[in-house]
Amino acid sequence: MNVNERVMENLKAFGLDTDIKPITIKHLAKVDEVLALMVQAQTDAIQKIRNNKISINRVAKKIGIACQTFCNNPIITAYIEAYIAANISASPYETIEMLREEIRRNDE
Repeated sequence: MNVNERVMENLKAFGLDTDIKPITIKHLAKVDEVLALMVQAQTDAIQKIRNNKISINRVAKKIGIACQTFCNNPIITAYIEAYIAANISASPYETIEMLREEIRRNDE
């Protein structure tokens, strides 16, 4: 499907007038291309955040130490957990996951 066809489909789906001037279609085609790039950038950023979620397991793996070594050392475990808690607000993905968990608990 080309951009103009996608624009026309979107106009219909959005309940907007499809009887528009060719110049407006031309502008909408450019707008649609930019919007698609922006949505893809957001999707990529969200995926990158998901792939870089901080956890004891990931930290252990990154530095090449067995996770069990961390789990057997309460100072290391507490340090990582405190670090995660202190930096959780920086991750919108973590906030979303916390809200989902809260919704699940409320539903039960």
